[in-house]
Amino acid sequence: MKTAMKVYIVDNEVFYVESLCELLKSVDFIDVVGNAWDTTAALLELSYAAPDILISDIRVPSKEDGYKFMTAAKSKIPELKIIAITHEPYFSLLSDGEAIGWNGLIHKADMSKETLEDACRTVCRNGEFNSESIQEYFLKINGKQAKFPFSKYERQIIPDLYKGASNREIAEKFHVSPETVKDRVSNILEICNLKSRKQLAAFLLRNNLIDPNLI
Repeated sequence: MKTAMKVYIVDNEVFYVESLCELLKSVDFIDVVGNAWDTTAALLELSYAAPDILISDIRVPSKEDGYKFMTAAKSKIPELKIIAITHEPYFSLLSDGEAIGWNGLIHKADMSKETLEDACRTVCRNGEFNSESIQEYFLKINGKQAKFPFSKYERQIIPDLYKGASNREIAEKFHVSPETVKDRVSNILEICNLKSRKQLAAFLLRNNLIDPNLI
């Protein structure tokens, strides 16, 4: 008999934690080893619960709190796999995931027993999992960006550039140097045939390279 995957669940909505526990209870290869409604309690329990997978809402209660919690959890257990969940259309989180180090992203509208099973299996095999609606959006954006040959790393900073983040802020988010960000911004401007960052936001909107309603 194979060892069950140990899962820990965090969400500040009690009923949602209970519903996730109920969904996973009948999955024979998953053992829910704990749950919490706040990140302080969760961090205290993670060490002795020793989960393989952390399933956590991004907003606990705010996005900033969720990011700090996931980063701290990963620091505490480096081999931990993280599946982030959200009910809001923050699809720029696809790039945030690379900065923070989560392994999967599930929109709550896609939540089901089957989705959770697939996500847990995928991340435990060192894969990356995005739920259906997030995959659809990602494909849509990639299709629009196809005529502009941005690299993976250039694509991931586009939402931050649109929001007006500085090179230093982007560098801190993605754990690279400001000089690296400067080079990537220069490449983006060259590909778009633009002379300055001030022109970039309008260009992205005009060419449907970003949807401001989904950031």
